Amino acid sequence: MHYHWAKLYLQSYVLRGLPDTGAVIPEHFLENASAAVQAAIAIINLLLDDKDAQLAIGYVPHHIHGMVAFAAMFLLKIATKYSEQLFVDLFRFQQLIGGLAHHFKAIDV
Repeated sequence: MHYHWAKLYLQSYVLRGLPDTGAVIPEHFLENASAAVQAAIAIINLLLDDKDAQLAIGYVPHHIHGMVAFAAMFLLKIATKYSEQLFVDLFRFQQLIGGLAHHFKAIDV
């Protein structure tokens, strides 16, 4: 998970400084933005698909929860601002975020 977190954090820097409305990701940053999206998806998929991670998430240090929250918020930002430009599957994003929310509701922390 730390590998994906580092990749997400570094690659997401290409989106900083873009205007809040009407922003277009410059062409030379599209590969980095796509890599950040894939890293965020990988973080969430790890929690949704790995039984050991699902059981352990209630007992991990809080910075791990921060990583997961950052990945989820990043995907929400991409879905609302850049979905056409990055050709993201909004239904898949909805499934990921919904599955993550359902999982966190079900665990005792």
